[in-house]
Amino acid sequence: MKRKLSIVILTAGLLLLGTNPGNSTIGEDEQWPIPNEFGLGHHSIVIEDPVTGLTHSQLTGYADRNTFLCKSLDDPRCETVNNFNYDIILPICTEDTSMDCIRKIEAIHGDGRIDTATFKRYTHLDHPNAFRGSKERGLPDPLMPSLWEFQNSRHAFGNQYAIAVGMSGNIGKGQQVGNHRDFFINLHPVSLKVGSGGTYDVNSFANYSKCLEVVDPSTGQSHVGCGGGAEDFGNYRCAFKLGENGNCLLRHAFPEGVKFRVTVDLSKEPNGWFHGRMKDPEIKVEPIGVGGVRLIVEGMSTKQPVFYWGDNFSSMTEVQRQIWNECVPRFGCFSSTRIAGSNPDRESDGNKRNVQFYPRPTGESLIDFMAKFLPVVGDKSVVVPSAWNMRALSTSEMSKAARCFTQGGGVKGIVTTNATVYSEGPPSFEGTTLQYRVAAPHYTAQGEKFRGTYNLVMRSEVARCLYGFSDAPIKASIEVFGEDGEKSVATTIVGERSGWLYLAAHNFTFSSPTIKATISQDVAVSSPTPIPTPTRSSDSSMKTPSVVVSPEKKSIKCFKGNK
Repeated sequence: MKRKLSIVILTAGLLLLGTNPGNSTIGEDEQWPIPNEFGLGHHSIVIEDPVTGLTHSQLTGYADRNTFLCKSLDDPRCETVNNFNYDIILPICTEDTSMDCIRKIEAIHGDGRIDTATFKRYTHLDHPNAFRGSKERGLPDPLMPSLWEFQNSRHAFGNQYAIAVGMSGNIGKGQQVGNHRDFFINLHPVSLKVGSGGTYDVNSFANYSKCLEVVDPSTGQSHVGCGGGAEDFGNYRCAFKLGENGNCLLRHAFPEGVKFRVTVDLSKEPNGWFHGRMKDPEIKVEPIGVGGVRLIVEGMSTKQPVFYWGDNFSSMTEVQRQIWNECVPRFGCFSSTRIAGSNPDRESDGNKRNVQFYPRPTGESLIDFMAKFLPVVGDKSVVVPSAWNMRALSTSEMSKAARCFTQGGGVKGIVTTNATVYSEGPPSFEGTTLQYRVAAPHYTAQGEKFRGTYNLVMRSEVARCLYGFSDAPIKASIEVFGEDGEKSVATTIVGERSGWLYLAAHNFTFSSPTIKATISQDVAVSSPTPIPTPTRSSDSSMKTPSVVVSPEKKSIKCFKGNK
């Protein structure tokens, strides 16, 4: 079982490092730094997608009360381990690595031109948490995030892009094959920022994220703690950090009007439901090799608003103090602290704690939590950065999903949206509709109305499972309803092709609308049995005519608001 670790991020104030000429990021939304708030009494919330996601591969072993960092499933140091958790970032495909690898990254321009990227390097070649996989037990050989370069697909700061593709999972000591979960793809436009020249920052932390195995001298038990330097904290945003000199790959905006396509060859098709940050995604799963698949994901980048609020406890209203006092002790709104050695969840005096709440942007409770603070910030986001990514929903996020979303193997579908917060799991199946709630500040920092996008892509067989339909063609409609129940104006698109159902709603407004999709199928009417012409028998009686069976009737529910 995984142990919870308290991570304290330290930094020495606003230490500015040198940048390459032309790498100015002033005013760039992707470079909005999380405010460097380390004082007692300060409480803050930032709602955004994790900028980097998984940054390195790692194999963690659990044995009774001990936790180890292992170099392989057969590591002698880990011979007492009963269960392993693994985080794997896939390498590029080569002659030696033809499966479980990144095959291709492409940019597709509006005029149809296709630009294929060239691999340049990995972020690390000797990361201390690197380990050896096991093809016999279904664990690919991992590497680290990789840097690629396009010839004709530039962003505002160059032509380089960084990507991490991989999966997490677990495998027991005697288990034959690992249980893959949490497949992900995370792509960023980047540029190099030259660091301070050292391996460690001013606080003697490594300039990149890693985990260390530590033995408690009083108990002799081994546990794992993770962290890294924070010279970027309050200053700039790295998509990924490199393994030397404190260098980092700065995160930038995607170019407008360009689609991106990532092709990955896998020994096993990812399983489950996905969420993504992209517009109008297309997914293809093609068989290759013996049991392998080629996963192709294509779509436009999207821009999603970041919500931020922060204040000192002494300056808050009584209502705001009550909100924090009720949720901090329950870990309902506490992710980390800037005060080393402190336990904010155990401190009842808000003036004596430092609280930073960085939740994953999902769930009804977070939608409601954000709504409490929206009026204070004028219903505005702080920045609207762009992104292109997808990830498998976790087991907990799928706990309330309909059975048709979870049964069987393979990719079931994906929801993508540019909302700040979105429903947990796939759309909920309510009677005859698939419902999904999204939320975001109504306005950008400049006071412009923010416009929403939503895409639902799922295998046609999943839709047929939900509704009990036959193999005949299916139809669908999609509508957006505001908080008052009235239908919102939105551009909607519906289609079915190559075994996938595509639904989209674009250009709607926030704060927290509900998107409803309804799928239907025409009832097939079989040719009725002809009614024979009555004939008089020898005893002058009428023969009973054949019975004509009427087509099956189905009811259709119509909604206007909540009526």
